[in-house]
Amino acid sequence: MSERAASKYDEAVRLGRIDPAASAYGAHLRRKGILRPMPKPEPVALLDSTPRDETAAALAEVAHEVLTRFRL
Repeated sequence: MSERAASKYDEAVRLGRIDPAASAYGAHLRRKGILRPMPKPEPVALLDSTPRDETAAALAEVAHEVLTRFRL
């Protein structure tokens, strides 16, 4: 007979990363409403610019200052 491929859950249990009894008890408490799911965190605003953009802007500013100071 062919052997089925182990799932990620089965692999984690085999390696001892997950305790099946604890996860079953947690599921039981969630069903009863005793254990509620954690609220999702607020979304984080992404940066409008990258460090590369800031570096390019700083280099352009320095080049402008040098050109205006020395009139090259």
